[in-house]
Amino acid sequence: MIKRTTLIIMLIMACVASRGFCAAKALVPNLKPGEDFVAGQLMALSVDGNVFFSGYNDTKWRPVEPGMSFSDGYMVRTGNNGYLVLSWSENNLIYVKPHSGFRVKQTPVMGNKIALEIHHADMMLSARDSGGIVSLEGQNVSAAVVHGDLSFLSREKNETVKAISGEASYRLGGKIKALPAQYFVEVDSKGQEGPLRRHNPIAEYESFKRFSSWMKRYEEFHKSHSDEFYFKLDSIKVNDVFLNEMRKENGMHVLETSDGTIPKNILLQVKINPYPAPHHRIELNLGKGLIYAFREGRNGFHEVNFALPSIPEFIATIQYADSHDRRVSLFTGGFSVYNKRMTRLKAQEFCKELSRAMSRRDVVWLRNSVSDNYRDFMGNERFDFIKSTEAAFRDYRDIRLSLHPFNYKLKDGKIQVRVNYRLSALTSSRNFRYENKGSEILTLALEDGRYKIVSKTGGLFFNQMKTTVDLRQAVLKGRVLDEMTGRPVDGVTVNVVNTTFSAVTDFMGEFIIYNIPPGTYNIRYTKNGFGVITAANVVLTPSGR
Repeated sequence: MIKRTTLIIMLIMACVASRGFCAAKALVPNLKPGEDFVAGQLMALSVDGNVFFSGYNDTKWRPVEPGMSFSDGYMVRTGNNGYLVLSWSENNLIYVKPHSGFRVKQTPVMGNKIALEIHHADMMLSARDSGGIVSLEGQNVSAAVVHGDLSFLSREKNETVKAISGEASYRLGGKIKALPAQYFVEVDSKGQEGPLRRHNPIAEYESFKRFSSWMKRYEEFHKSHSDEFYFKLDSIKVNDVFLNEMRKENGMHVLETSDGTIPKNILLQVKINPYPAPHHRIELNLGKGLIYAFREGRNGFHEVNFALPSIPEFIATIQYADSHDRRVSLFTGGFSVYNKRMTRLKAQEFCKELSRAMSRRDVVWLRNSVSDNYRDFMGNERFDFIKSTEAAFRDYRDIRLSLHPFNYKLKDGKIQVRVNYRLSALTSSRNFRYENKGSEILTLALEDGRYKIVSKTGGLFFNQMKTTVDLRQAVLKGRVLDEMTGRPVDGVTVNVVNTTFSAVTDFMGEFIIYNIPPGTYNIRYTKNGFGVITAANVVLTPSGR
């Protein structure tokens, strides 16, 4: 009887323990931020897919369970489809993507701080008034955020830290540097950092959209536990056009005018709920220190009027500055003054103006149309560009530049224009003409309200004139087209019969042969698959006539 009673009691205890364990496992994934956070412990709030850990001096990898905590020396890695959400107190959440690995560093000397030593990882740190007590440490750079979000991408060749919002910083070579919101820094494997560059925070949040529900709950929790006043935007207008009516291209809202010109100023209007009191600070942040304050406008709107930034694509963040001078984002969106048609038209217009400026020897126009930051692939800077063109104006007469743009590409807020060009000029004696032709890529950027050349890839303006044209001799030039399709035919060999003069057509079907003695010739055109065509009795006269 005693044995039977003992057995029943043991079975009951086992069932209670089992039910308690199962209940705990079921409840943990549904935790709301802040409900069961433990101060001074790094906890796994959510586990999705293959996520493993290895304890200190442990050689085995075991699955991570929701609700687990990790201490100093623990290593964690995520598999091909493993996603992990960690918490350090109620003020810090860490979102970890697949193919990531890190080791926990938490020693008594660090107090309430903790570090994740990253190896080949992609993660985001969200902090709210944390004082920067969580740091992400890569091979060469470490990063932290006091109030906001940052992402850390660590790969074998480089590490990238992006400040998405709020007050971030990074440490490199023992020096701590500020990292403004919407900017990122890249550090190579040798510890060399690149310049601060802007990024699109919308795109960065989108790359972590797997964690969007946790981000939303985390934000709602802190709003509900804060004594700060929070606002939301009911409507947004840009130059009298509602945001939801604006056309989008490549994820950016396109700013357009009826005549196709670029707007010089932008009027941004918002309706804010609840209506802000005079002491509330609502701001527009365009990055690079450009911050504008909203003021009361008409019809219940608050508005700000600002000049178009020097870059034709920009990210605008509408934010509320709270009593602690922290910025809470109310809206972030990308805007562009470009669209495909405008890009093409502006590039074509610039090429025409450049050709005209060369013909009229307009040094002033050229100086105003070359960026102070000009630098090309040959190492030339603005001074070299201006010096070269001024020398050409001095040494040559009748300068003719023909530009034929045929491809347009928008990249990093700049227009890359591929052109075919022909540049020619008379010598001072007027007996010879020099000519150059080739292809070039001009990079244009909007600066001070006008487009300027900021770079190029070829030798236009810098190469010496390669071909000497004796104006007492003849020039034969033309274009070969397919009779059936009308398209240019490249690779056609053009021979002046019974002479050594010849040429091959380029991809535009064009050819040119210089310095042929005047006279009457037969011209032969040949290409495999097309047969042979001969133009008889072609009269060539001196080109100087």
